[in-house]
Amino acid sequence: MTRVLKVPRLGAYVTRSGRCTRQFTAACQFKDVPSAVQFCRRHKLNRVELIMRTDAPEYDLSLPLSLGQ
Repeated sequence: MTRVLKVPRLGAYVTRSGRCTRQFTAACQFKDVPSAVQFCRRHKLNRVELIMRTDAPEYDLSLPLSLGQ
């Protein structure tokens, strides 16, 4: 399973530096949900989606994250 962050209003994914990219393959990947949440807090990201992509697209998930800063 691949876990990345997406900024819905921009239609872009988040890179390791906290910047945005339109390329899914350039997005920062996370080993688990807590790591993604920590990253959001560290980079002051709010209103993002955690995208969990599987080998079977019908099982892909999008989890909205709205972290109060």
